[in-house]
Amino acid sequence: MTFFKSIFSNLDKNTLKKYAIVYGFSILGALFNMWFFRAALYQIDQESFFYYSYARRAIAFIYPILFLGFGVALPRFIGFYNSDDKKSREMFIVSFIVIAISTGVWLLLNVINPRFFSQLIWGSSSDFVVRLNTATSLFIFGFALFGVIFAYYRGRLMVKTAGVLEFIVVSILPAIAFLSFHSLADMYLFLGIVMILLNLVIATSIIFNKLQISYNNLVLSFKELFGYGIKRVPGDISFALLLFLPAFLVNHYFGIEYAGIVGFGAGLITFATLPATAISFVSLSRSAQLLKIDKQGLKREIMFLTILLLIYSVICTLGLYITVDFIVEKFLSVELVKYSYILKIMILSIPPFVVFTILRSVIDAAYRRPYISYYVVVTTIIFVLMSGIGIYYSSLHTIIAAIIVSYTILALLALRRMYLIFIV
Repeated sequence: MTFFKSIFSNLDKNTLKKYAIVYGFSILGALFNMWFFRAALYQIDQESFFYYSYARRAIAFIYPILFLGFGVALPRFIGFYNSDDKKSREMFIVSFIVIAISTGVWLLLNVINPRFFSQLIWGSSSDFVVRLNTATSLFIFGFALFGVIFAYYRGRLMVKTAGVLEFIVVSILPAIAFLSFHSLADMYLFLGIVMILLNLVIATSIIFNKLQISYNNLVLSFKELFGYGIKRVPGDISFALLLFLPAFLVNHYFGIEYAGIVGFGAGLITFATLPATAISFVSLSRSAQLLKIDKQGLKREIMFLTILLLIYSVICTLGLYITVDFIVEKFLSVELVKYSYILKIMILSIPPFVVFTILRSVIDAAYRRPYISYYVVVTTIIFVLMSGIGIYYSSLHTIIAAIIVSYTILALLALRRMYLIFIV
């Protein structure tokens, strides 16, 4: 009991409120996002469901690579410079410009040579896929700019503002798109255009709010952010590959139907890991602050949250494993129940993924050296080797099992690093 009392004394009411707000918005967003799978199936058609599931994986792969590590760097440094409003906004300006350039180049390349990138990413260069690929490229451009805004408010621990904006962008706008359009390409084009306009309005309000812009300060901020973020790009690429490769390989060797189910399985895992994601949202900036002033308090807090969410994840895994047939039949379609065995295997990766999600923000806050990147690179190599065996023997089960093995290794490596941070 003394341990739990010390935890809650360390977690002041304001911090608990921030965790609750983030978790609340995360739950709402997840419910909307699970409905989007159903909307793709019934608002459009079954083929679009498979393509929508795969598109989510493709976007989740490309987006973090183009973000150049700034998704971690920006909130981390804003957490360090918490009381310096001018410095925080200078870092926002630099991040916004850099990400606009990186994603703008990607969009331009896809417009110039659409069939090449469609074949590369989707395994097809049909007119339908080419149009969808171009639309998702515009969506990535708009979503990445929002990612900078979200990271800024995350770093400032302005969780209510960040939560409302995220809910609008990832829930309300896609819901409007699904209800308004009957084509995936039209839907993504609409979302891309609306997000770009929204981002420009919000960014303008941040940048020009009584801020005297100094070129030299912007250069210094760029060096600081880029120096920290670029080291994490190999890890971001590897982690993006780890999340995308299952659907990518399954699509190329087993077909879009199986790839779509793998994409839906990834959606279930995302839904189940929401509590850990909510904690990670707050803990990066919070850890950056507490590591300087109350390391033991942070240790107690993270230990408590890890144990609590590990218990939750085991219960959640058992519940989903038992009910997955019912979920697929009632939520999607009885015709898709034949694929539920794939989901049952994927669900087993929830506990290790929850542990890794909780701990990665603390590790990123504690070190300039990108330990998480090292771990993800090693884990991705292991996944590729296992998947290669699965492809050679035409074994879909081996590729799916490789997901569980990879997430388990990531969790164990993260736990070891946490031991070195707080114990050694």
